[in-house]
Amino acid sequence: MMKTRLLVLTSAVAVTAMIIGCSDPAVESENIQITDNASVAESDDLEKSTSDISEESAADTISQENSGVTVVTDISQLSAQPAYGANTDYAYWTTIPYMVEDAQIQFTATVSADEALEAFEVQCQFFEDQLATVEYVEGTLTTTQDNTGFMTDIAPDVVQYAIDQDIWLTTDNCPAEYGVFSDPGDEPAPVNYVEDTRPLYIQAGVYEEDFERSNASLNGLATSIKDENLAQYKQPCEIKGTVESVEYDTYYYAKDLADGDAQSHATPITKTAYVYLPAGYDNTKQYNILYLLHGGGDYAGKWFSQQDTADGELGTGYAVNILDNLFANGAAEPFIVVTPGLYNDGEEGTQELTGFTETYGYELRDLITVVEQKYSTYAEDVTEEALIASRDHRGFAGLSMGSITTWHSAIVNCLDIVSWFGNMSGGPSADQKEAEDYTSNVIIPAIEEGAAKGYNINMLLSMNGVHDIALEPHVATHKLLVKFAENNDALKVGENYDFIASDGAHTFEAWNLYLYDMAQVFFK
Repeated sequence: MMKTRLLVLTSAVAVTAMIIGCSDPAVESENIQITDNASVAESDDLEKSTSDISEESAADTISQENSGVTVVTDISQLSAQPAYGANTDYAYWTTIPYMVEDAQIQFTATVSADEALEAFEVQCQFFEDQLATVEYVEGTLTTTQDNTGFMTDIAPDVVQYAIDQDIWLTTDNCPAEYGVFSDPGDEPAPVNYVEDTRPLYIQAGVYEEDFERSNASLNGLATSIKDENLAQYKQPCEIKGTVESVEYDTYYYAKDLADGDAQSHATPITKTAYVYLPAGYDNTKQYNILYLLHGGGDYAGKWFSQQDTADGELGTGYAVNILDNLFANGAAEPFIVVTPGLYNDGEEGTQELTGFTETYGYELRDLITVVEQKYSTYAEDVTEEALIASRDHRGFAGLSMGSITTWHSAIVNCLDIVSWFGNMSGGPSADQKEAEDYTSNVIIPAIEEGAAKGYNINMLLSMNGVHDIALEPHVATHKLLVKFAENNDALKVGENYDFIASDGAHTFEAWNLYLYDMAQVFFK
């Protein structure tokens, strides 16, 4: 399987891009017109064309592995953002996320400008694994400025060099001996080879709040949840829930377990979690409950922070508004949400990791004992027997490192007390091979063992974006689970296992969306 990304870095110019992936010469194509960032905000026509894209066509765009043809025509996959590097204003980019085996790839970008072209650069990156072979790759870039023409041909051997070296193919890092970059005078442009140390993936970073999202079909799997109300649901609701804090005692399990004793320290650690209670919470009623974990480097209250960063890039969790609106509009049955933290406040405000991903299940049991003794859930009490009996009414989910924790601790070690699982932007490892090994050797056996004991999974919902740095390992795990589900009743695709592929990246814009979707799936 292979993925290719084309970035056009330019200074406020109009760009027309045609990206085609095919396995035979007879392909359909569609020109996509995009403009500079200011024009995007002002163009009614562009906004209209974006909103007109159907969910079905977007799904077809993301994956057509069975058809043998992948054609990118979805304008929502093209986005303007502050460009990476100096002397550039904007980056226009797109991705072909899933290609068929033995695919031919052809990419063309034509750029024109009414004013001086201050900077121009094309970057093309290929991702591949053992499932894909590149038979033929060709790319042509043409820019026109008044009567001056500038032609650059990217030859197949140069593209192969980029693949072999795992680098971005640019005018700055392509070895001069390939001699394919030329200026208008047909003289070789000065090219200095410098090993590219930038990250393998570069995020888009900026998304519209109501970006068009495709519930993509992935290996024959699709979801039907719609997200057109997400931007509205992030706004304050008149019918409001409340957030309280609760303290609980736990232990430094990661260290203690390494010493062979789960509770070797005489003095426990006191931590704080936050509890969202839906509007009209009544302690005489029983509520389902979701434990929702943050990502690496964040804190227990991140999901409830409800504010965007100054540059609007990453934002934060809008869980309160999203849940308030969903519950008020009857889109989901009200439930309690608890957001604990992986970290403990250390000396002078530092943070210390108190539970590694594979031992967090011990801390989760400490937390559940305190929370469900105080709030009204389906657990009659907090004995082990009562928690097992109420497992159908308890969920656990997390983003990024919280997703890894969901795999490692909630699914592997807490199937006896949890039956709803949400994994956002993360497989069981950031490394694809490690994710595959862990899925095969740990996760699948845990699911089988749990099912044998009667601990069935009500829902395992995986969610990731096609522009997310965590996509590849997550998809690798997904494929193994789909294969497992073909011959085992513990998981059934479309029944108690789903994968949502969004148009998002590793940001809260995507994670807010996943919470919005997940809340409409869980506890039904």
